[in-house]
Amino acid sequence: MQQPSRFTKWFGPLAEIEIRRADPSEYDAIAKLTVTAYDVLEEDHSAAHQEYLVMLADVAGRAAQADVIVAVGTDGTVLGSTTLVLDTDSEMAEWDEDGTAGFRMLAVAMHAQGKGVGRKLTEHCIDAARAANKTAVLIHSRDIMQAARHIYSGYGFVRHPEIDFEVEGIKLDGFRLAL
Repeated sequence: MQQPSRFTKWFGPLAEIEIRRADPSEYDAIAKLTVTAYDVLEEDHSAAHQEYLVMLADVAGRAAQADVIVAVGTDGTVLGSTTLVLDTDSEMAEWDEDGTAGFRMLAVAMHAQGKGVGRKLTEHCIDAARAANKTAVLIHSRDIMQAARHIYSGYGFVRHPEIDFEVEGIKLDGFRLAL
């Protein structure tokens, strides 16, 4: 029996993940995994954090303003999700630079972390931005999101402090990928 390669062990079975726009029937599963992924990162469960969890759970609201993208396993299990924002006029946009896109709220189910789901979602968003003739992808991340930052740096995202911002005392660091 052939041993899996180091790549397979590290990233998992990438070929078995389907990335596409979420179906409304998947919104509840997306809400649960997103809230869980963000909630476990936070040590301080402040009122602002609780409000953000409510926003994360409102998948239908996000889908009305942007593209909710889902990662699904071969058995139909929702493994991860993100919100792709291709229009700066969207209420979901965290930036106002013309010609740019971004993604937010990337989350991976706890059991699927470390298997390439976050990478596939990131790659999908970059490809969609290129297909939409965007000049850059802008994202924001907190310092406690080290796994996500590792993924983003692997795709060439570079820290851009001039697009940082703060919400309710929570600092969000800006990153840019020129396309």
